[in-house]
Amino acid sequence: MPEENNEGSGEEIGRIVGDTADIVVRKTDFQGKKYVDIRKYLHGSKYQGWSTKGISLPMEKFNEILEILKKV
Repeated sequence: MPEENNEGSGEEIGRIVGDTADIVVRKTDFQGKKYVDIRKYLHGSKYQGWSTKGISLPMEKFNEILEILKKV
């Protein structure tokens, strides 16, 4: 997982809002490669920021991954 994704870089595409955490989908770049990053953003009373829970998917594989997810 590219570390910079935990720091909030990237273009936000969408967000699912929750009580203590949101799920955020972003387009990111890391070392010249493009990714789709899906990660939790915590907004609790003790900590606010990016969780390490998430995944960075290579952009060139995104359509392939999307087809698999459609089967769920």
